[in-house]
Amino acid sequence: MPAAREMRRLSCVEYEAGEITYVEHVQNLSSALAVEMDHARATDALDQAIVRLNFIKGK
Repeated sequence: MPAAREMRRLSCVEYEAGEITYVEHVQNLSSALAVEMDHARATDALDQAIVRLNFIKGK
């Protein structure tokens, strides 16, 4: 997921530059992970719906 990767990248850059604290950095990484997990859950739900529809249609 490009948005989550960019969130992580920016957080690393800001932390290494001393612009944010360690706690803020960890919070940013946690937020990026949450975005990735939400995306994975949505993808899984879509895949499951497709499987169910194909089953109903007899495919």
